[in-house]
Amino acid sequence: ALSVAWRKLGPTTNRGVSLPWDAVRDALDHMVQAAASYVDKEHFLVLWESLQVSAEQLSDAVGRTDEVTCGTVEQLERLLFVLHTLVSHRGGAKITKPEIICKMSVQLIESSFRSASCSRLLLQITSSLLLGENISLPNVLIQETVQKIFSSRLEQDLILEFTKEMFTMNQFEQLFLPSLLRFTAGLFGCGNATSRHSALDVLVSLILAKAPPPTDGSMAFETYPLLFTGQNISKGAEQQTVPELVLSLIKLPEEQPITDLSLPWAALVLLPHLRPLSPAAVLPAVAAFVNHLLRDIEAEKMGRAALFVARQALSCLLSLDCSAQLLSLVSVDKVYSVLRRFPTDVSALLLGDLYHTRLSLSGVLEHLSHSALLEIYEMLHSNLSSNVSKIRLLTLRIFSQFEAEIPPLTEDEETLKAQSVFAICLLAELVPASVQDYREKLLHLRKLRHDLVQRSLPRGPPGTFPQVPVRYLISMLFVNFRPLWDAVIELIVSHARGMENKDFWRVYYEHLEMVAELAEKELDVTDEDDREEDSGPRDEAGCDVIESGDVGVLFLDQLKLTSNSNERTDFPNFRSLLWRAMVQFPDRVEPRSRELSPLLLRFIRNEFYPADMLVAPTQDLRKRSEAVHEESEMALEEEDEEEKEEEASKQQRKALPRRAAAKQLIAHLKVFAKFTNPRSLYLESSLSELYNQLLCHQDQQIQRVALECVLTYKDPNIVPYKENLERLLDDKHFKEEIVHFNISEETGVVDASHRGRLIPLLMRILFGRLRSKAGSKFQGKASAATRSSIILRFLAGSQSEELGMFIDLLLEPLCHYSQ
Repeated sequence: ALSVAWRKLGPTTNRGVSLPWDAVRDALDHMVQAAASYVDKEHFLVLWESLQVSAEQLSDAVGRTDEVTCGTVEQLERLLFVLHTLVSHRGGAKITKPEIICKMSVQLIESSFRSASCSRLLLQITSSLLLGENISLPNVLIQETVQKIFSSRLEQDLILEFTKEMFTMNQFEQLFLPSLLRFTAGLFGCGNATSRHSALDVLVSLILAKAPPPTDGSMAFETYPLLFTGQNISKGAEQQTVPELVLSLIKLPEEQPITDLSLPWAALVLLPHLRPLSPAAVLPAVAAFVNHLLRDIEAEKMGRAALFVARQALSCLLSLDCSAQLLSLVSVDKVYSVLRRFPTDVSALLLGDLYHTRLSLSGVLEHLSHSALLEIYEMLHSNLSSNVSKIRLLTLRIFSQFEAEIPPLTEDEETLKAQSVFAICLLAELVPASVQDYREKLLHLRKLRHDLVQRSLPRGPPGTFPQVPVRYLISMLFVNFRPLWDAVIELIVSHARGMENKDFWRVYYEHLEMVAELAEKELDVTDEDDREEDSGPRDEAGCDVIESGDVGVLFLDQLKLTSNSNERTDFPNFRSLLWRAMVQFPDRVEPRSRELSPLLLRFIRNEFYPADMLVAPTQDLRKRSEAVHEESEMALEEEDEEEKEEEASKQQRKALPRRAAAKQLIAHLKVFAKFTNPRSLYLESSLSELYNQLLCHQDQQIQRVALECVLTYKDPNIVPYKENLERLLDDKHFKEEIVHFNISEETGVVDASHRGRLIPLLMRILFGRLRSKAGSKFQGKASAATRSSIILRFLAGSQSEELGMFIDLLLEPLCHYSQ
């Protein structure tokens, strides 16, 4: 029955009747999957034997007339599709005789006639057999299979694709690598640029998988020997070995600009691993190349792509030469020049880390002195509060290599070990923020408390090193792990209270300003930004890799991985944590209202109003397409229309979600609600107007915090009624309070002299409560309707001019028409 089913896969064995062959294949594939899931391995022998017989029949049928051959090849492809499903099921758990399947695959690979898709399927079947965890094949058969694949007439791209899949194979070095090296040597010897680039691509991919270059100075330089023996390649009149050919890729003319960095980069990745090749022959060429790159970067002829290659070149130098002669090859000034130009680039920081780690290991202390620390600290200090953990780690590693001058310990502290603030921060950075490890991270962070960290601060100009723990603690608020935040805020508060106010505020305001700018940038939608993101590093100098083929693609992918951090930073949350921390030291920030008040008003204008149209003074009702249409209605030339469309799209802004905007606003206002002398604040009149406007807001949490801000004025006409006003903003006590708090003159609850200031405030609060659609628990609309009727009944007790205030609030959106 099974052999009959396999015959239905094509016209070669099922003549006379034309069936939907792909549908038949899918049906049989589903049958095989179901069988693999439910039938034991011992009972699979019949299925394997019938598949083998069908494959052999189709293989024999290939070679007749062209028409039959095409149909046969397609039928064979459908059969191989089913076979691949079965072979790859659970790592080959259902294969009864893997040796026979392996030999059959090799036999089909060696056959003269097959399509590209057929060849790909055969290689996939072979890779599943060689990689299957439940399959055991003799080593001799594996070697023979690999050799036959490399010596077959399969397309070069297919073989290299198969090779990359095999990097994870057991005993890869013994069974696979020798054949691969012979094959790549043959590609280098072709004299064809495409083949050479493909060979480079597969070898670089192998090194990146097996012995990747270090990503920080603490990692060892791994070597993975690639031994090319006796294969000479003719290049013009001279004979070269593969290692010599690879070395020639970095020997570029000094005066010629480098337009394609992908080939030199590939060479630098491979050079430490190629054999036979003496380091003495390689070092001068690599040193000359790295200095060439650093000069071009210093002269601003090249940018981040060259920096990425320069860091690889330095890594290559250090792995080839373990001595201290680094200074004679690459000068300190060149490294400093790069760090000065690209202080936040991961490649520049890794270059600096590798360089300074080698200086430290070699004992070259003259460049690791306290004065050198002061110089490099000036360039990189802002990295300590970066949102990218890799930038923080590399910066801390660079600082930790220097001999910082720490104040001597007192007699009581002699038992303690002197540790610089950079070493403490580095230990904290190395511990991941996870449920298992965060307590250990907090142990290190608590050493940064203001009173404890003083003995770890290096000597320096006033206000220089005391900002290190503050910057690092602020960066911990970027870490997306809630259990850290309260402890970190507590430590920041210790610095706010202990440090010089001017020094602390300079660092803290820098981050408030930075995160406000970032939030606004995110709301600006421009097509240019999208284009910049899409283009990625391709527009960089040295990234013209069109002629480098696969190596060029690999180079751009690796460059993109380096430049794009995969960490997702929640900037709105970071900002709310910064403002939340300020609530705990309002006395330290109140004198800084000249910077703080504009930040609040800027947030309201640029972020809160676009998100909440009920309080925004204006709104653009035109759709973007309409705006563009209106502008381009005039008979203008096409170019002008395009320009206007572009401008309209730039003006279009997206808004924060209303709830997120409200949450941010409350975080801002809670700080102002803690101030003790609001009348002395910068822009006080604008702030007072804002508080009164927000009292009318429909969100009672915003009303509540706006009322707190108003109460900071300690107006004697309002303060006696503080509790009444607060209870009106609480759903639990609203009904009870509005009954007791009767404002009619007869009751005498409100003093007549207080009415002039209290009633306008009360009207605003009640107007906001009237607008609120939300109710408590599950009775939203019903509760809102009840509340409205209670408020309107309550207003009956007010005087006519007071009622006029309420009506003015109702008609406020239209009042400008009456002017």
